[in-house]
Amino acid sequence: MSQISKLHEEGNTGDGVKIAIIDSGIDFNHPALGNGCFGRPECLVEMGYDFVGDDFPKKPAVESPEPLDCHGHGTHVAGIIAAQQTAGNPWGFTGAAPGVKLRAYRVVGCADGTTNTIMLKALARAVQDKPHIISISMSSDNGFPDSVLHTALSRVVERGIAVLQATGNKGDKGLFFPGSPAKGVVGVANVANRADVDELYRLNFSINDGPQIAAGAKLGLPDDWANVSMPLWAGDSCAAESGSQKDLSGHIVLFNFKGCDETLFSSKLRNLTARGARYLLGFSELPMWMNHAPDMIWPDSTGLAGVAGIQIGLGRFWTKKLSQGHTVVVSMPSVDNYEPFYTPALSLAGGSIDKNTSWGPTWDMDVSPNFGAVGERILSTFPLRKGGYAVHSGTSMACPLAAAVWALVLRARPRLTASQIANVISTAAEPVYLWDSVAWEIDWTSRAPVAQQGSGLIKAFRAVHNHAIIQPPSLTFNDTDSFISSATLFLDNINRERVQYRVWHSPAPTMYTLGEGSHYPQEYPNDIASGASASLSFSIDNVIVEPNQRAEIQVTPTPPSGLDAARLPYWSGFIFINGSDGSRLTVPYHGLSGSIQDATVLGPNDVWIAKSTDKQLNRIPKNYTFGIPRHGSRKQAADLPKLVFKVGLATPIVHAYVVPNVAYANVSCGAAKTSNWMGTRILGGLPSFPYEWQERGTRQVEWTGKLQGGCQVPAGTYKIMVTAKRLRSVEGDANEQRWDTSMTDWFKIDYV
Repeated sequence: MSQISKLHEEGNTGDGVKIAIIDSGIDFNHPALGNGCFGRPECLVEMGYDFVGDDFPKKPAVESPEPLDCHGHGTHVAGIIAAQQTAGNPWGFTGAAPGVKLRAYRVVGCADGTTNTIMLKALARAVQDKPHIISISMSSDNGFPDSVLHTALSRVVERGIAVLQATGNKGDKGLFFPGSPAKGVVGVANVANRADVDELYRLNFSINDGPQIAAGAKLGLPDDWANVSMPLWAGDSCAAESGSQKDLSGHIVLFNFKGCDETLFSSKLRNLTARGARYLLGFSELPMWMNHAPDMIWPDSTGLAGVAGIQIGLGRFWTKKLSQGHTVVVSMPSVDNYEPFYTPALSLAGGSIDKNTSWGPTWDMDVSPNFGAVGERILSTFPLRKGGYAVHSGTSMACPLAAAVWALVLRARPRLTASQIANVISTAAEPVYLWDSVAWEIDWTSRAPVAQQGSGLIKAFRAVHNHAIIQPPSLTFNDTDSFISSATLFLDNINRERVQYRVWHSPAPTMYTLGEGSHYPQEYPNDIASGASASLSFSIDNVIVEPNQRAEIQVTPTPPSGLDAARLPYWSGFIFINGSDGSRLTVPYHGLSGSIQDATVLGPNDVWIAKSTDKQLNRIPKNYTFGIPRHGSRKQAADLPKLVFKVGLATPIVHAYVVPNVAYANVSCGAAKTSNWMGTRILGGLPSFPYEWQERGTRQVEWTGKLQGGCQVPAGTYKIMVTAKRLRSVEGDANEQRWDTSMTDWFKIDYV
């Protein structure tokens, strides 16, 4: 899919390229990742550092010179890049760039969790060690390029080091939720694998007492197989129970998920268990499972002892053999003796962007993700103590594959800078088609929007052998307020002969960001504006360029018309430039019909007070009284006021202020006295505020009656006012129109 094997056939394995992995470390004791060799030039993992230790974040970080992985994530990432084909690698695969050298910077312990401070320390150490590439399979869930970590990442890129980051796995959030928004950082989307890998539980079967044949099943619940070995049965499970029917207590039932006369498959289950069935192996012909083993989880009340799912091909094979009168005996080892079985499985979504990939763009309307790589159901290395190999999915798997492709391109084209390599990989990518999650099929009439895929699926061979460079690698026409009416593409022919180029474009579906009549972002799948797409005109659509010469192409967009601008419709598409020498170039473009800075980020009903013990966060009645312990008291409060606020789109900064009742208009609290904020008399700010760089979602903060500075307000009646700055506002802007303000109802505080 990514043309990596073509470069391997040319002898390119990324030799000499150094890749830093900021993750959970690497199990360098793994036979495919060094077999115990670490910290020396001859080792695959030639250097690194542990910033956290095994017990972080449950315990304070403990640094160590050896970044040995006990989590698994980093080892899986490392194998995708550079796993070696050794005697200790029974699956016979290599990483995409097995000739590179790795550096491991451990920021995650045995359990999930890290901090920006630790990430910044690891980033500084990685830069100090001078890699060519830094791969970060952790997303930020923050569309602001100016946050502290993102600013640091951008500065690394400015030093000429390539930084690739997973864009995240929150595709359900819809548009404008990128996980890699830093300027210059390459965000990587996840493309579904055409041939997935199922990690199954190894079983054995025989036909007519013949040799044992290995196969696999996905264990379900209940899972008390306990070394079961029984013949299969696949008769009519829809028939009602009768005395003449076969006793199934001595058989494993082969269970097809098809229902009985259009009833649910649960009717089959009732009939089977009534006849003594205790063990089931099920397969499904539903499109959602295709060739994967289905999940099978049923309550203990069914009377079953063990269930498991198998792939449809194996289910059909066994069904056919049984119908021909053969005896099939299946032996299921005990769960305690689990042994993995890896097998390919055809994916209906193969070649499309995985629906879990987080959507861009950034709030600056930069393209993110930049491109995609295969990351769905990838078999790779895993810590030896956790089995040695595992199948995982996500942009975390796509990012290291893209880093490996980057290494191959750098090895083949060593004179290119990091920004030039980003360009040639992006413009060599192939846009993929939209996955219809409702119809459960690829929509072959519509390419996925740029906000989901960037320029598309990376094509490694094309990135090395294209003899043309196009700049910039993407075009943004911004939103309505900042609309860019035209842009210029610079096309350089680096071939030794003249080349004729044809220029054309293909629009993607236009999608709404916000729900109808709402200031909240719409969750995926977003509404599509049917028949609405941008059109482009080009100053030239057919041009001959001499060797080592440049052509300029003026691009003029016409945004789609007839749209509801209040819903922030996002439009995009792809410019294609095909050369007579076989060069194929792609330039994604996008824009927004609507105003980002005029969009509401905090609505009038998005702020309220709840009880601290109320997990449902229900609004309290007006004038509800909270009994709060005085400062220094040992008494515990039954309930504290909990401030709840809901950010609609996103906001660069949020403030929360205490508003006293008019009767307390001139009250003071320590050094704090009432003052005005945008026309409202306030007493002071809540501790821990302001909150910066806040993405959409609900936040909650308990309040003990204290203000910033530690003073506890007098008993009385109060509101909390929350103000959130709108997107794209100027720093320090105090214009009320650039802020959204919302208040809670009045509530009372008494001290106990």
